[in-house]
Amino acid sequence: MKRIALFILHALIVIFIFTGCTPREKILPNQLYETFQSGDFTANNWVRGGASLPMMQSETVQKGRYAVEFPGVETNQTSFMYIDLDIEEDMVISFYVKTHFVSGNANLNFCIDGRLTGCWWGLNDWKQVIRELPAGKHRLTWELSMDRDAQSEETNAWLDNIMISEFILLGEPIVFNDEILKADVLDLIGKGTANSDSRYSDEEVYANEVKDAERFQVHHDVTDITGLEYFTGLKYIAVTAADVSDISPMSNLQHLEIVIFYGIPITDITALNASGQSGRLKALTLQGLSLSQTALEPIKTWAGIERLDLEGMPLVSLDFLPSGSSLWQLVLNDTDVTDISALSKGSQDTIVE
Repeated sequence: MKRIALFILHALIVIFIFTGCTPREKILPNQLYETFQSGDFTANNWVRGGASLPMMQSETVQKGRYAVEFPGVETNQTSFMYIDLDIEEDMVISFYVKTHFVSGNANLNFCIDGRLTGCWWGLNDWKQVIRELPAGKHRLTWELSMDRDAQSEETNAWLDNIMISEFILLGEPIVFNDEILKADVLDLIGKGTANSDSRYSDEEVYANEVKDAERFQVHHDVTDITGLEYFTGLKYIAVTAADVSDISPMSNLQHLEIVIFYGIPITDITALNASGQSGRLKALTLQGLSLSQTALEPIKTWAGIERLDLEGMPLVSLDFLPSGSSLWQLVLNDTDVTDISALSKGSQDTIVE
């Protein structure tokens, strides 16, 4: 009986350790489980710094009673926290972030060993972030930074529920048809050769690693954007690659707010309907495209459009504009449009350039 009791006690100790349920949630060799439920930063070896220190609060949480808030800072100032770990085996990190940046001049960044692996801006409800974390010593840093004057507007970010474990799902490997695009995505999530870290052994990009990505630019010699269909949280995309003729991988992206196409040989823009028809798409640039007048018809159903740049396009009329829209800026430089009476069907306060 005594032996059985000792066995049960040992089993309970193991369970508490490996589920992160110790009273102070200390760092384990292959696991970090930080839910901030102690109400302070003493459960793990956190270092805080910057013009305003990250602080514990209970009003905005992803789960539980407490979460970290990065308070607003002034121009060119930061608020950050980091932790140093020595991971014995390849792991995966998961955490949740929320941002409230009204002006768009602030960012919440996540860095592994000084390399940017995640960046969030604007207004975001809680979103999960997942990244690979290879074995070895690492410094994990979360930092709020202010690039330009936010004119005293509310600027806050929050962090909650950090976990490092081998059991967090990375999702399926993404298949790219263009190696240059794949290299750019690897750089985006901190795994690319530009960061000179050979510990990422297979150089794969997994579906759950890009779901939180908000901004991406397709440039250089990219010819195929297959793979971008996994960027389900994307808000901003700019495509300047002269050989990209198919944007269908963007068809299911529902959160696009800003889309910029420069001189790419596409023939239709129906792939933007998911964001356009939902009202999320606010700014669209189609400079130097050879789209036909008919190809612009989908815009009729995009009532949320506020800025539309059609410079250098072969246009003769504005019949494709949505009626009753919120359009306030329309760029028509180097087009053949002479009649702007179609604007009377929508916003009469539109600035035409």
